[in-house]
Amino acid sequence: MFAPILTLLAGVALANAYALKSASTSPYGQSSGNWELQKTAYGALLVGGKDVPLTTSVTIEGGQLKLVCPQQATAALVPTGSDDPKYTVQFVSKTDDLPKGSIFTGWTTQDDGVSLPDDLTKVVNTEVGLDGTYNLATVDGANALTWANKGPSNGVQWFLAIDEANDVHC
Repeated sequence: MFAPILTLLAGVALANAYALKSASTSPYGQSSGNWELQKTAYGALLVGGKDVPLTTSVTIEGGQLKLVCPQQATAALVPTGSDDPKYTVQFVSKTDDLPKGSIFTGWTTQDDGVSLPDDLTKVVNTEVGLDGTYNLATVDGANALTWANKGPSNGVQWFLAIDEANDVHC
């Protein structure tokens, strides 16, 4: 009798959407902000470095990071063709046209361990590995979120984070 109810509740929990935020740590402290989406040939890059309103909302379902607002799309690590940066983080509506080696699954949350603000939960990709770091780099003229097989640049480390206390309503 309770099993169908628990199954239904588990499905509802997966469907909760949370605000997608940027977070960074450095020798000088920590900060968080909002990402902006910039259109690309494949979908949209996550762009940082601007004071923008909170517009991105996501869910994590079956290892996929799904953009819910302002549009529906799936997160992909898209190869750049070099090791620095190795991937850009993009939200795409189609995966067929992406370069070979693009990664769509492996998204999950992870305990902080780097002193992010208490309201944020770190989002990582287990398929790309945990030895590299996210960073901001110039891609298509924008300050985009990238991933590389190296440590933090100048002691600054960037993160994808969800804010479980807030959501964006489309």
